Amino acid sequence: MNLKNKIKYYLNFKVVQKEVVFTMKLKKQFQDFHDYIKSPLTDQLKEKRAMFEDEIKNNFSTVCDEKGIEIKKSDLNFFMQGSYSISTAIDAYDSSVDLDLAVAFEFNVEDNSDCREIKGYMRDSIDNYNRTIDYKIPCITVTYFEDGEESYHIDFPIYAIHNNQYYLAKGKEYSSDYKWELSDPKGLKKYLESYLANNSQLRRVVRYLKCWKLNAFDRNNGNEVPPSIALTLLACKYFEEKKEDNQDYDLEALYNVVKKIKDSIDSYSDDPYYYVNLPVVPYTDTMFKINSNSSYRKKFKSKIYDFELQLRNAKNAGDEHTAGEYVRKVLGEEFEVPEKQVDAGENKFRRTSQFG
Repeated sequence: MNLKNKIKYYLNFKVVQKEVVFTMKLKKQFQDFHDYIKSPLTDQLKEKRAMFEDEIKNNFSTVCDEKGIEIKKSDLNFFMQGSYSISTAIDAYDSSVDLDLAVAFEFNVEDNSDCREIKGYMRDSIDNYNRTIDYKIPCITVTYFEDGEESYHIDFPIYAIHNNQYYLAKGKEYSSDYKWELSDPKGLKKYLESYLANNSQLRRVVRYLKCWKLNAFDRNNGNEVPPSIALTLLACKYFEEKKEDNQDYDLEALYNVVKKIKDSIDSYSDDPYYYVNLPVVPYTDTMFKINSNSSYRKKFKSKIYDFELQLRNAKNAGDEHTAGEYVRKVLGEEFEVPEKQVDAGENKFRRTSQFG
């Protein structure tokens, strides 16, 4: 091999060698962090779900019948929605557990256009002294508290099935803005599962994004927080598997998604609108609350830019300790930072200095 080819071979080897080290960074820390934040459907939640299904079956039809509305007990159907239904739920940062249990039944929405009544009857059928119940725009919410802090809550979106189509009861109890909104909850789940099924790395990336939002935004102002469905849709859109020798490298996968989100934001505008529409009816913008306010839009852009920067710094860091410090800035204190390694030369210098 002549000198020119030797140099070329050496340089190519160094590039490949650098890339291997580059992608392996913080592999164990990301795995440990994911094990800490993931939230499986516990036996307690399964019991609560079964309990509410029984209560609704036993009470809802009776409450409706008293109001002159016939909804057969046998027509009530239940199905899971949200993070638990697609195995992307998290349990971290003192956030409460959020379970979504949809209730659907055959109902003529043309003859019964006021969906507020049905939602009220659903609330009445599960009202109990030991629960806090809220009548929200998209659902009825039951919240449980422990030592004065919210422990978990269960959302009950209510769907009427009319002409083989699903309609969500949407609107507050005393608002004039209400409707049966054409929806496709099962189609949305099918769409997400087409990406998430048998893709554990993508599910982990979704969980990392959720942890980032809890760490980056004020949870007391829900309007400024990007919703989980928006982050999940973005992850599905931009995800690329990052694997080598059958080993997943989550820092690379997460960075790739965040970088693409950043690049997709209009960099020529200080106040960008950022739309993330549902892929099924009603095709609404899942970021509509953020898009409704200039300060929320600017904050979202700023936080995404910082997210990308810190992950890029982690990728380019010279050691795992420094890389871990950058990741902790965006994922929170629960992300373990590896101990700082001291090389042999530095140890020798310290011993010599001590006895100098």
